[in-house]
Amino acid sequence: MRSFHVITSDDLNERCIIGKIVHLKREYTTREYTIKVIGNRRPFHLVPAGMETRSTRTLRYDNDPHLSIGDVIESHNGVCYVHFSQTSNDACLVVNNDCNEACLNCPQVDRTKNPGLREKNIQLVTLLPSYVKSLALSGGEPTFDVPALLELITTIYKKYPTITLDILTNGIALSHNEDVEALASVLKQEQTTFCITLYGDTPAIHDRHTQVPGSFARVNLALHHLASFGYRIELRYLITKINFERIPSFIEYAYDNFPFIDHISLMGMEFSGYASQHADLLFVEQRDYIPYLKRAVGKAVIRDIPVFIYNHQVCLLPKELWRFTVSSISDWKRGYHERCKRCDIMGYCGGYFTTSSPVCVPSEVFPISLNYKGMEAL
Repeated sequence: MRSFHVITSDDLNERCIIGKIVHLKREYTTREYTIKVIGNRRPFHLVPAGMETRSTRTLRYDNDPHLSIGDVIESHNGVCYVHFSQTSNDACLVVNNDCNEACLNCPQVDRTKNPGLREKNIQLVTLLPSYVKSLALSGGEPTFDVPALLELITTIYKKYPTITLDILTNGIALSHNEDVEALASVLKQEQTTFCITLYGDTPAIHDRHTQVPGSFARVNLALHHLASFGYRIELRYLITKINFERIPSFIEYAYDNFPFIDHISLMGMEFSGYASQHADLLFVEQRDYIPYLKRAVGKAVIRDIPVFIYNHQVCLLPKELWRFTVSSISDWKRGYHERCKRCDIMGYCGGYFTTSSPVCVPSEVFPISLNYKGMEAL
């Protein structure tokens, strides 16, 4: 989630402040924000650094975070996290920081256990606006603590009975049918999509990424358990140096073994966190795997498997793949090169991860012209 640094007094710095922006005052080039916090009658304030104020309940920013009324934020230890933004395409709750895998490609940097997340998420749900239509549940691994996940889902449904949920999970815990049964007793099938990554069509490839022996077999089992309860499944394939030559084989494997999946997402990597530390093992130039990507998409089309390409810059793909691309990167970490401003399809393009290590970001982009010359004669 998006974050920015704040300057606070020592007592506020150690305190976890969770609240909603309820008022915004514009003053020339600066903004002052009023934050309503649950259980506090007096509001907090977020103002530019250097601004004089009488309030002791004040957070200060160096760079304007451009928040909106209704945004939900959390401030702790000098960092302010934006959990919900009116202008963002990324509404997500981190269920926990724990994980039962140690993936080479994990983009996170903090796996510290946070026992307060359970209570904090309940507060966040209370603060979210009533019109929220969809929400992603992520981690860590959201199914690491199934009882906590069930409690959160129940709380969400009480406020949003018709909300759609995307659960981003590695599937390990869901290989236990009793855990899937527990989720099915609460989680609404028609409003839920499980987003699960399979790193290859063989145990050796998948387990090398997760660094957990046997994880390939457990994910396969989890997929069938979820299908037996009628859940929608997005099957993800993260493209790395280890597995890019197997993309076409993966399509065949999915067709033979998972006829029940909703669609397949072929995904470019975010090289941050632990992934950036393993870039020498994982990074592969797009031009090296384009032939395999083309073959894979062709196999999916022939087999009538819905397939999408995530996290790629359109101009680096052959034209026959453009219609499969999705602008999928969260807006707060989606970037474009200066040359992209001259591109006619910039808003359609996925861009690149601003959070990725610079050496892993494609730079040889070129603006695409749709060439409207002669359209006036039509």
